[in-house]
Amino acid sequence: MRVKSLLKQPTFYHWMTAPLFNAGAVRFGKLRSYHTLDTCPKAGLKAWLIFQGVRDGTSYHNQRRWLLYEGYRKEFNELSETLSSLSFEARVRRLSSAEAQGENNAPSLACVHQLMNVIPPATIAAFDFALLVALNKAGERLNLLDGKEAAFSNKDAVKIVQSKYASWYEFHSGCIAGAYFRNPPKDTATLLPAYAQSLLEFSQMPPSMRWDYPF
Repeated sequence: MRVKSLLKQPTFYHWMTAPLFNAGAVRFGKLRSYHTLDTCPKAGLKAWLIFQGVRDGTSYHNQRRWLLYEGYRKEFNELSETLSSLSFEARVRRLSSAEAQGENNAPSLACVHQLMNVIPPATIAAFDFALLVALNKAGERLNLLDGKEAAFSNKDAVKIVQSKYASWYEFHSGCIAGAYFRNPPKDTATLLPAYAQSLLEFSQMPPSMRWDYPF
C-alpha cells in the first residue's frame, strides 16, 4: 500500500502544478507541469527559477519560506479587503486613478477587482502551494533541496490545500486566478474571459485522482 501511494503522489502533484504553466500571461516552453520539471533541460529549469526570483541557494529557500507563510495570497487578500471596503463608485475611481497614474500595482488591482468575487473563499492560496511543490521539484533536481525534505514539504502543501479547498475544481479556480494575478495580461479587459477559458479547459479534463486522496 505504501509503495502504491508513493507511485501515485507525482500524479497528484502533476494536477496541482499544471495551472502554473498552462494559465496566465507567461509560458515557459516545454515546462507544463510537475512531470516536465523532472525531465526538462536544467538550463530551462534555471531560467524558470530566475523568473521566480531565485538566483542561489539562499534566495531559493527564502522564496520557499515566503510561499509557505505569506505568498502572493497575502497581497491579493490585502487588495481585496481594500477594494471591498469601497463603494462601487469609489472602487471604479480607485482603479481609474491607479491606471492613469501608472501605479505599479494597477494591473494587480484590476485583477483583484475582476476575480475576487468569482474564486473560492481561500482565494489564490492554491497558486502559492502549487508553486511551492514545483520549486521543491526544481530544487531537488538542481541539488538545492534534499529529496526527503522535498517530500515532506510536498505533503504539507497538499494537506494545507486539501483543508482549504473542497474539490479539484475549487483548487484549480484559485490556482488559475493566482497565475493571472502573478502575471496579469497587458490588457486587463481580457483577464476575466481568459480566466474563464482556462478554468473551462481544466474542468473538461478532470484529474485522474480524487481530491481527498490520503497522503
